[in-house]
Amino acid sequence: NATVEVNYTDAVTGAKEIRILGLNGIYTQLLVENMPGMRGLASVLGLDYIPGTWMESIQITKGTGSVVNGYESIAGQINVELKKPNEAEKLLLNLFGNQAGRMEANLNLAHRFNDKVSTALLLHGNYFDRHHDKNDDHFLDLPNKQQINIINRWKFVFDGQMRGQVGVKYLVENREGGQVPHHFNNPYQTLIDNDRLEFFGKLGWLSPNCSSKSIGLQMNYVHHEIGTFYGAKDFAGNKTYTGLQNSLYANLIYQSMIKNPDHGIRIGASFVWDNYEENFNGDDSKREELVPGVFTEYAYSPSDKFKIVVGVRADAHNLYGLQVSPRMHGKYSFTPESTIRFSAGRGFRKANVLAENLSLLATGRTFDIDPTVNDQVESAWNMGINFVQDLTILEREMSLSLDLYRTVFDNRTIIDPFTDPSKILVYNLDGQS
Repeated sequence: NATVEVNYTDAVTGAKEIRILGLNGIYTQLLVENMPGMRGLASVLGLDYIPGTWMESIQITKGTGSVVNGYESIAGQINVELKKPNEAEKLLLNLFGNQAGRMEANLNLAHRFNDKVSTALLLHGNYFDRHHDKNDDHFLDLPNKQQINIINRWKFVFDGQMRGQVGVKYLVENREGGQVPHHFNNPYQTLIDNDRLEFFGKLGWLSPNCSSKSIGLQMNYVHHEIGTFYGAKDFAGNKTYTGLQNSLYANLIYQSMIKNPDHGIRIGASFVWDNYEENFNGDDSKREELVPGVFTEYAYSPSDKFKIVVGVRADAHNLYGLQVSPRMHGKYSFTPESTIRFSAGRGFRKANVLAENLSLLATGRTFDIDPTVNDQVESAWNMGINFVQDLTILEREMSLSLDLYRTVFDNRTIIDPFTDPSKILVYNLDGQS
């Protein structure tokens, strides 16, 4: 799809990025089972942290997503559903290797003890340690890397209508780029090490009298450490960056219908705690964010042809005050083959300047960050329409899609490598974007 593209951002980090509506991947909210997933220090490399064999399904929303899932969606929202303990294969072994030297191993194990308790253990490892330099410039075309990634999750069915899930994830990854070592006595290197530990849980209650009524609690805790080095042993211009992130997310959701299934409503409250400690070339910086929020969302669906969802959330940010994010989504099907979708809404996020621009640390430029950058969040309005027409031509299926979207930033953190060839300028938006 022309408005959803995947590419590699650079040869330094080797990160994969999904760009939606032409905006960088940091403006797309990545969810894992409807909870904010790869954000903060993992926002750039996060797509590499979800192995394909773990995925059950993916849902992509263009524009601002549902208010239920948070405030950070601006250009789009991607939700990845992982394999569930009670539905995953008992045993799945997947091995991969290619001529470039990449090796990968995946092992999924699942077991149902009984109708009420089940568990799954998902293991992933990849290894690439070959000096890939096809253009012979003595710099690695993509970094060598090693990763170990593990999830253990449990699902419980309690007496009555209660359901629960708990799990733990652990990841360790090392990336090494720069000059090909055997060509130099003192090669220039880029080293990126990540260590991530995550706990998550869900608890839900389903009404025995009304299938559309439920209460759910989602919780997630993340501890993420990153360490980077850019330079050589005897090089005066070495750069180092380290980051530590501790984050807690909680979301309480009540869902029901109003009189009949045509009218649905969701009401809830959320809480986000982020604590960052960063060090760049010896300079320390700390930031703590506390963001309690409330939201409500109303859905009207009188028929299979038409549905509209209207929602609003209000978040009280301890550093940036009250942030209100209204959002609206709609769909109308003229025929089963012809559908139009429309959306409008606001989202906001806090830029993590260094963690989101790791590749720029490998340049000879210095970072010149305006102190006022920390005085605001990035916020934007997104609105647009999408029309899809399914066709059959010569007994082959074809889809014609038309997208028209506009994103207007109220505030934006600008990363400017153009004005001064010796610096990376970072400042707040002055004008339109």
